[in-house]
Amino acid sequence: MTELDDVKDDLKPAAFTGASTALMGTIGGLAPAAVHTALTAGGPISAAWLITTGVAVVAAIGIGQGVAAAAMALARGTGTRYISPQRGFLASLGVGAFNAAMYFVQMAVPATELGWVPDLLILAAVGAAAGFFAVHEPSGEPVEA
Repeated sequence: MTELDDVKDDLKPAAFTGASTALMGTIGGLAPAAVHTALTAGGPISAAWLITTGVAVVAAIGIGQGVAAAAMALARGTGTRYISPQRGFLASLGVGAFNAAMYFVQMAVPATELGWVPDLLILAAVGAAAGFFAVHEPSGEPVEA
């Protein structure tokens, strides 16, 4: 089996890990965005502006986390290791929970807001951690082909 065949076999589970991470990361950020809008909107126009920009930012962050997860899974899922879609999905649930907790904490305690650059680095690292967790190394002896 060539290296190209290995990459082809890894693309689907890595893409699934990335897509589920993007989806769960976005879902995890939607509730805090809605709470933020409800607490800070002064009228219907400002509410519409806040919710649309909030959703756009949360979706962009989730997509970035999904790309980081897929890239990490592809980078790590070679040789005797393989990318497990189940582990990738479980990791994506963790990303969603982390995003929700981080956004709520930063909203409740504004002093925990570090700024955009550190926040995005932390969120990207969490996305990459999902891809890292999705790769499984069999515990048995490698099978010779």
